[in-house]
Amino acid sequence: MSPSPINQTQESEMYTKELKVVKGSFPRKVGSAIPQDTARNPLKICYRKYHSKDGKINLVFLHGTGMNKGLWHYHIDKLYHQYENTKTPIGTVLAIDMVNHGHSAALNIDRLGYKFDWCDGARDVQCVLQNEIKSFTTPGQLNILVGHSMGGFISLFTTFLQPTLFHSVVVVNPVAYTTDQAKEGSTIVFNGWVKKGYMKDDFHVSKYVKGEIPPEVYEFFENKSFFRNFDKRILKNQLDDEIPDREHNGDINLHTTMRNQLITYFGSFDAIPVGMEIYSTIKTPVYYILSENDTTNSEAVQYLESSMKDVIHRIDVPEAYHIVNAEQPDLMVDILIKIIDERLDMDHDKLNTEINEEKLLVEKFGKSYRQEFLKRIFDPVQSIINGFQ
Repeated sequence: MSPSPINQTQESEMYTKELKVVKGSFPRKVGSAIPQDTARNPLKICYRKYHSKDGKINLVFLHGTGMNKGLWHYHIDKLYHQYENTKTPIGTVLAIDMVNHGHSAALNIDRLGYKFDWCDGARDVQCVLQNEIKSFTTPGQLNILVGHSMGGFISLFTTFLQPTLFHSVVVVNPVAYTTDQAKEGSTIVFNGWVKKGYMKDDFHVSKYVKGEIPPEVYEFFENKSFFRNFDKRILKNQLDDEIPDREHNGDINLHTTMRNQLITYFGSFDAIPVGMEIYSTIKTPVYYILSENDTTNSEAVQYLESSMKDVIHRIDVPEAYHIVNAEQPDLMVDILIKIIDERLDMDHDKLNTEINEEKLLVEKFGKSYRQEFLKRIFDPVQSIINGFQ
């Protein structure tokens, strides 16, 4: 029987915090669900909603492969405190688990297939946004989308699908560029990761206490995993969202499995070429955070900068690595504050105009106006996207 992760908790007097579930996008790439998902029984998406009444800043956070929404809790809490007692407090914040990660994976445990299309991930984000649309379409609100690694790509694709909803998008070391050569070499790299034992999802524990992280699990992630350099607070928050509600004979299986991590890595090779065709159409300001020691090569950086030359704002982070948001979370919070403050310096009349434009388009053309416009304007790209559905 699948674990049931849905509960409601109060974390701070500044905001409420709860786990919510929506139906994921349909249709999906063939092979994403077994049996193939139907309109009546789509995969589910779990997300954590933070909310403070009368807030003016709304944020959405997307994680990278192998991680989950818990990774962002520290940053979110810090941002709420940063803007407390200001004219622009934080309002609604959403942290989303991709369909085969974290609590979403727990909900879909008997349904997940052998494919994960990152473009479907962006459509899942749309489903979450539609469920919370009132928070993001109130005049005078500042909406910012933040994504790391895979979440960076999904953020860009979401911005393409939702061209007027966000005032800016922040991508942290996005995995958003690929070549045929990269695809050929990645199988060798992925095999090496498995052989070196960087990924593990099953543990035999000496003692299991519900709601606690078993020491055997924490020890592996602290010393042997990809995440061994995480700030300890971030690592704990992430693992809190991986431990199942119930144990079975002393054995624990984490929500995000090694199999689904590998499926997600391979899913990039189908999705990213589609994304590369649409970057130049993005009109939303893009803050491109690039760590000095990230694995992104100069060719990828040049492609992103040239494709989005009119909207991109590059932020270089010295002496940092790919998962800078988890390894140096306070630095990441400081960068986000600077970005938010820069956006708040905009004329609020412009913010109101942008949101009102969204409402007028819905009133005139209906809720599906984005899809209709995309078909008309980006017909060649749409045909590519349809081929991956």
